[in-house]
Amino acid sequence: CKEYHAKSSEKWASKNKVYWTNRRIIYSCHNRGVTIEWYNKKLKEQNGVCAICGAKRNKNNTALCVDHDHKTGKIRGILCHLCNTALGKFNDDIMLLKKAIKYTKINEL
Repeated sequence: CKEYHAKSSEKWASKNKVYWTNRRIIYSCHNRGVTIEWYNKKLKEQNGVCAICGAKRNKNNTALCVDHDHKTGKIRGILCHLCNTALGKFNDDIMLLKKAIKYTKINEL
């Protein structure tokens, strides 16, 4: 039953890509208190890509995410899911991010 449901959902999503993409954008905007017009304007300002890595879509081919500062709630821009969650996992802490950069530089192969 789970396998059938997964295949059925995947088939439906592939046939309804425009709806699915817009639904993800609407959800992301609604949760962050911005409009789709803001999203489209910001995305255009970012040349249609993630502000950090330059990805055009998420790995699962869904729309990019609205990013916000967890402390202030201020909207910062549009990121791919990977970059957005990476910032969240570092608690938006600049010092931790700098330490991560230093660590990766020191341990480069």
